[in-house]
Amino acid sequence: MHGVGVCVTGVVEALPGRVYFETVRKELDRASFSIVVCMYSFTFRPQLADSPVFALAQSLRKAHDRGVHVEVLLDQNIDFLEEGDGGFMEGKNVPAYSFLREQGISVFYDDPTTYTHAKCVVIDGETVILGSSNWTDSALNRNFETNVRVRSKALARDILAEIRAVPRQEPIPTYHDDFVSLPLEFLQNPGFFGRMVNRKRTGGDMFA
Repeated sequence: MHGVGVCVTGVVEALPGRVYFETVRKELDRASFSIVVCMYSFTFRPQLADSPVFALAQSLRKAHDRGVHVEVLLDQNIDFLEEGDGGFMEGKNVPAYSFLREQGISVFYDDPTTYTHAKCVVIDGETVILGSSNWTDSALNRNFETNVRVRSKALARDILAEIRAVPRQEPIPTYHDDFVSLPLEFLQNPGFFGRMVNRKRTGGDMFA
């Protein structure tokens, strides 16, 4: 692909509204030999066992446990938590990365200079599910999203080549050492956030 349009043929099906989650979950549960996920935001919360995000994470774990090769690429840029989680910022995708790694799943971040905004899943080298939906509670429960499922080995091959060309970083960055949680009100107030400097670089006070 790489900037050149590629025409492929395949069976295309729209996945409107809440259909996306159930379709992805069923496809993951039916996977025979490979699952590749590339996701901008995968907000796994281990304490929310009844969420669709938790269910998708468990489907990846179960697939790995039954011998399917599971590979996950995540964006590592800092992001804000969803409104319902308190309005703080954190190292995006850290809980998902940690969970998948603990299960023995091949999981990677892109490198810090890359902004991986893709949201796609490739299953068994033939089924491609892609569109606007991140794996977040808001995307799977509330947002208006548009997605498609395509059965096409040619498209799967091209998408996999694109995903595997993304520079990767391992192990997990130490966000807990480099960042602190800050209230949104602080970040939105130019009287505070605009005056903040890096203590490590200046050797002085946090505020100029």
